[in-house]
Amino acid sequence: MSRIALLAVGASVVVGAVGCSAGQPSAQKDENSVYIGAMFDLTGPFAPVGTAERQAFTLAVAQAERDTGIRLRTRVEDSRTSPDTAVKITREYLRDKVSAIVGPTPTQLCDPAHRLSDAARTPMFCITPFPESTTPSLFLVDAPRVTLVGDVPAQFMQKRGWRRVACIYTADAGGKGYADAISRAAPRYGLEVVASESFQQGDTDLTAQLTKIRAAKPDVVYSCSSGANLIAVLKGMAQLRMPQPVFAGHASVNYDLAHLAASNLPEGGVYSDASPVLIPDQVPSGMAGAAKAKQFVDAYVKANGGKRPDTVAGYVADTVALIAQAAKAAGKGDPKSLARRIEKTCGYEGVLGRYCFSPDNHRGLASESNMIVRWTPAGSFRLTEVLSARQTPAPSPSAG
Repeated sequence: MSRIALLAVGASVVVGAVGCSAGQPSAQKDENSVYIGAMFDLTGPFAPVGTAERQAFTLAVAQAERDTGIRLRTRVEDSRTSPDTAVKITREYLRDKVSAIVGPTPTQLCDPAHRLSDAARTPMFCITPFPESTTPSLFLVDAPRVTLVGDVPAQFMQKRGWRRVACIYTADAGGKGYADAISRAAPRYGLEVVASESFQQGDTDLTAQLTKIRAAKPDVVYSCSSGANLIAVLKGMAQLRMPQPVFAGHASVNYDLAHLAASNLPEGGVYSDASPVLIPDQVPSGMAGAAKAKQFVDAYVKANGGKRPDTVAGYVADTVALIAQAAKAAGKGDPKSLARRIEKTCGYEGVLGRYCFSPDNHRGLASESNMIVRWTPAGSFRLTEVLSARQTPAPSPSAG
């Protein structure tokens, strides 16, 4: 695996890959130095997501240096959507005594990697909401899994009158996490999961699974998967002439996939949750994160030839900012001091919203509302509804 050079970054940061020998010196062991090790899936099934994350990381490091006045040193590695690779990178970062680790993203990579960072008491921000619980060294910048991919879609489905839900999921930790979340949330909103079918990551022919789902006569199909797997679901439904609306899994929501999906949108439409980063010009006035999201998106678009970021890029931007803010407040960059200072961060507003951590809460995003968008034939997103994050599930005649 190629190594990524440790870069001294200033106001204009560059993160680049260079070859280096096994004898390259590790990072300077200075407790006042802030050294961030990151890993993104630059190759493999999650490469489109990983590339966007790396681009966001570059921008976020430069912005954090401007905001805090401190100097960050960084290194980026390709985790290749491989648990073994993620573990290897984590060990290298811990050996080099990084201050904090950003990534990995897929749940199946986060689980083994954060066990190593926990043992070393080094903060790790996995870019996923899926771990069931956090640990003294694991931090997350999103709502709990069941809330994000269970309660949010279930609440929207209930409001639309879609009671019969079918879930088609990837047979991996991420897909099973979606399937479990909607199964747990459904009864609270008077919904019934009438079909649940699995497929392997990257499968393109889902005729068998979708035929069974069609026979169950669902009101809505939940694409319980990440990345480009959504496209296979939509193409399969189009071939089977299934008109049902689709709710897209949280990690499939980006502009690249919106363009790919445009020619196969079902009659009922495709919907998903959204963040201020995804639709900065449609965010309701006063919603936390709106102003910073607009600034971040403008900078990202300018730096990447017009390409627009997605919510996952926002996760990375806020993670880097939180680490830098905590390091400035702590006055040092050693992992233990940094972790304790992150726990004291409350009230910080990032591009996704407002954060409030504590020793008992390592999921910092304090969301008060959730935006739902409809995917358009033009390959973009239109704000459809804003749901209250504090709403109590309404009683339903069909509730068990």
